[in-house]
Amino acid sequence: MWSALGLLLAAIPPAAWWLLARTRQTGPVVAVALAAAAGALLAVQHGWTPVGRADAHLLYALVAVVLIVGGVLLERQQEGPGRDRWIRRRRAATGLLAAQLAVTLLGSLLYVLTTAEPSGPPSARDVPQLPPGLVELSQQAGCGTGNCFRLVVVGSTTGLSPAETARALGRPKETCRPNGLLLDRRKLCVGVRATEERVVLYVTLSGLLD
Repeated sequence: MWSALGLLLAAIPPAAWWLLARTRQTGPVVAVALAAAAGALLAVQHGWTPVGRADAHLLYALVAVVLIVGGVLLERQQEGPGRDRWIRRRRAATGLLAAQLAVTLLGSLLYVLTTAEPSGPPSARDVPQLPPGLVELSQQAGCGTGNCFRLVVVGSTTGLSPAETARALGRPKETCRPNGLLLDRRKLCVGVRATEERVVLYVTLSGLLD
């Protein structure tokens, strides 16, 4: 169901521009730009890029509107105001774009509300790559009160002590960033804890209001 909805939302802006395009100069340029943006959205939809789907749909909707409005204004300079038939097509295209924006904005709001609290541990791809000479000895993931975590016990292949191993990770203090690009503002933090026995590289994901 969601894949079909994603395909429909990707197809709406090119369909709207097909109704609006009037010139052989601007029409193909905007069409190619919209096709490229739709292709990028589909790549995200199928998990081929690390960008979140909700972010990608919101960006696509906004970029598509900017491209189409820019194309319409440019063609107006080239051809002048549209005639009655084009005005009817413009109304249909405006309806399509308005519906897409409404669905996208509603979906974005629902996404923010449903992801306010972490529902699972951070992804394994959020664990930083280990420097040469360091290896992962074990890994565990879970959730506690208010946040979820992924813990990686790190060892050395060159005989470094735990203190030296911790320094080799190059993370003297915890660093944090938003978990997503636009909509997911939960805090994702990465840091290192070292004892005399072991070194733990941790990734934590906190709730939106924490």
